[in-house]
Amino acid sequence: MYGAWLLNKPFSFTGHAADLFRERCALKDKIARAKFIVCISSFHRDFYLSEGAELSQLVIVYCGIDTRLFKPVVRPAAEADEPIRIISSARLVEKKGLCYLIDACALLNDQNMDFSCTIGGDGPLLDELQRQVNHAGLAEKVFFTGQPLLQENIPAFMETGDIYCLPCVWASDGDVDGLPQMLMEAMACGIPVISTDLVGMPDLIKSGHSGLLVEPENAEALAEAIGHLAEDKTLRKALAIEGRQKVIRTFDISVCLEPLLNKFKQVIRPAIEQARKEKTNETSNQGQVQ
Repeated sequence: MYGAWLLNKPFSFTGHAADLFRERCALKDKIARAKFIVCISSFHRDFYLSEGAELSQLVIVYCGIDTRLFKPVVRPAAEADEPIRIISSARLVEKKGLCYLIDACALLNDQNMDFSCTIGGDGPLLDELQRQVNHAGLAEKVFFTGQPLLQENIPAFMETGDIYCLPCVWASDGDVDGLPQMLMEAMACGIPVISTDLVGMPDLIKSGHSGLLVEPENAEALAEAIGHLAEDKTLRKALAIEGRQKVIRTFDISVCLEPLLNKFKQVIRPAIEQARKEKTNETSNQGQVQ
């Protein structure tokens, strides 16, 4: 921001999570000086408005995915006598809310539901989450891959699940997921998803239509949603179909680029026209001198 000010140049910016909600130093000044601000969800737009931004400054540009890389595959669904397969994938940090997924699995286990839960990813909470699993007696139900999930391996990982779950929360340090791309990737792969009604998630998931949303930090509600999908194969299929269509319509990278390009054109066009006008005047003045 201050570099742009020193050079007398306009600037724009984007905020996602900790960079926006946790670190607010000079935010109001940044908003006041910005030519425009890119919002990654409706929640972010409303947040900027509450911090003093003008609506004309704001443009919603989703962080989309290339849906050509994430497609449904024909995979055998769990039979009636097979466990339902719950999957999740994330860096193992507080804001992903995976402790609540484990608590939900404990509740489902108490209800004698037959399931498995595989969590892909690595991170600083791996040992703590593993201890939680062991303490809950879920060592034969909940598994960790224990290593980062590489981008090229995501489609294959998605093939292993019947339900994808990412119960994000506000972390104690103020960090939060704005709109996780992993949810988009799961939906694009044709898997019904469950997440929390938090930040930008409602832009992606209309609960009951393109997925399910539950209250953050509520293991009981999460367990109920998982159990509901586990019992209703027709609903799982319907959510999977609509979820993929939602991502294609609104979150494919080719669609997401358009509003950003339009905003740049809107901002740059006057400067280009002014430069052309000055060039024309300069040429005209040179002709008069001759």
